[in-house]
Parts: sequence; C-alpha cells; structure tokens
Amino acid sequence: MTKKVAIGFLTYGQTSRQYLDSFLSGLKEQTFTDFQLLALDNTEEENSVNVQFLRQQSPAVKVLWPGTNLGFGAGFNRLIKEALALGAEYFLVVNADTFWTPRALELLVAALDRRSDLGSVSPKILKWDFAGQKFTKIIDTCGLRLLPGLHFVDLGQGEEDKGQYDSAEILGPSGAAGLFRLSALAQSAEDGQYFDEKFFMYKEDCDLAYRLKLKGWPSALVSQAIVYHDRTASGSASLLGSLAARSGKSQQVKLWSFSGQQRLIAKYWARQTWFNKLAIIWRQFLTFAYALVFEPALLKKGKK
Repeated sequence: MTKKVAIGFLTYGQTSRQYLDSFLSGLKEQTFTDFQLLALDNTEEENSVNVQFLRQQSPAVKVLWPGTNLGFGAGFNRLIKEALALGAEYFLVVNADTFWTPRALELLVAALDRRSDLGSVSPKILKWDFAGQKFTKIIDTCGLRLLPGLHFVDLGQGEEDKGQYDSAEILGPSGAAGLFRLSALAQSAEDGQYFDEKFFMYKEDCDLAYRLKLKGWPSALVSQAIVYHDRTASGSASLLGSLAARSGKSQQVKLWSFSGQQRLIAKYWARQTWFNKLAIIWRQFLTFAYALVFEPALLKKGKK
C-alpha cells in the first residue's frame, strides 16, 4: 500500500542499537501515521544486532543490508530510491539518535502540504541528554544557515531555546532530521545521486540544502515540530567557536568535516561573489594555519 511519507534511517553497530527502542517508540506515538519505515544497516557483519532487533521487534520496518558501510550519503540514496519506488510524496531523513514528540511529523507534513514551493522543512531540534535520559531546552539546531565564506552552521546551536529563531529563515534541514519533497530531490539530483556520495559523512546535508536552494526549492523551519537529538559532534557560527568545538571531536570526524568543506568550496567556488571568495580565502587561511600548528596530521591525511 502506498504511503504518503517514507521515513529513512541508517544504523551501524551497537552505537545505533542503544537508541532504537526510544527512537521507534517516539515514531509509534506520532499523530500522523501514513508512513513507511525504511532502514539501511551499514554494519559490515551480516545479521547485526540492529538487523536482528528490527526484524524481530519491528517487522513493519523494511530493512536493507548492503554488506558494507556505504556512509551517510550513499546509504540515504538507497533509501530515497526505495521511497520513490513506493510512490511516497515525502521522505524523512532522520538519525536514529533522535526522539520525536507526538505531533512533530504531522506538523512537518502539514507545512509541505500548505506550501507547494517548499523543497524541505526542518523541525526545531533540541539537545537530548540520552545518558541522563533528560530532554533539554538547549538548541541542537533550528536548521542550516549559510554565512559568508561558504560557511554552513546549525542555527542557534548551544543556545537556550526562548523562541528567538521561531520565525528565522533557513537554508535547509540538518542531516539529523528533515522532511523533503521527493519531487524536489529528483529535480536536484546530480548524476542520479540525491546526496553527493563523495561526502562519505558530514557536510552532505549542507551540499543538498544549497543545491536545492540553487534549483529554486527553499526550505522553512517548523518551530512547533519538536525533536530531541543526542548529538556527538557540534560546531559554531564563529571561526574561534568552530576551532574550540574541534577539541571534542574524533580525528575521523575532523577529517570527514575538513574534507567535506574542501569539496563544498571546489563545487561552488565559481558561483560565489568576489566578496564571498575573499571570505572563503580568509577563512581557509585561518583554518589551514590552525591545522598546521595544532593538527598537522589532518593535513597529511587530507591529501590522500
């Protein structure tokens, strides 16, 4: 039976398994129920703990296992193709380390139904202290915003939510959670790819949001749709803040983020104004200078 919304999520090893009970329980309580759940397990081993759990405890979830770790972009591309084959109208990109309040999906769907010009919508995502089982009022992201220098940031990240961004304009949803119009994804695809698969992980959400915008598909924040997220890596709007936030990230995350930013610059350099090009050059100079002094290994790996 055709569903209006396809909900896609990725799993990988025990890291994902710990969230599945809470994640799926939140989705089961949604007031909007016309959806199909699609999962892709990136764990290399067959019949992983995630696949076993989903097939035994949530048989309504269609589970794909490619046999290797495809990464974020390629994994979601497989799920988007499944959603198109199902005849769905909208596709929800979502991380399994999120918890959904009951009306969140209903409000997101209503926003896309109301405005046919929108390519995507973002919920307001607040920080979830999963270990302490506490929902906070600290903003995880209100969506992506583009700053000078081709610098993408999560709007409001780290601030207490006081409704200060409820009417803010955004570029697009964060990869943590966002509802997309499938026709917009199809129109903005590059070489048959919705997410650029050269971004193995990190920055692929920025690339897609920017590409949709360039294709004439704006996005919007639906501030009443509340989702909680147990984020493992965060950033900052300022360069100093971004550098400070790096201290808590693993070397692999730093490399993915660094490489992703270089690819964004290479892809969209020609589209930038001279002012933006100067901002990019200045930001790149400071970033490389910092890496040369404090993270030389990052530059060596980035050349490979």
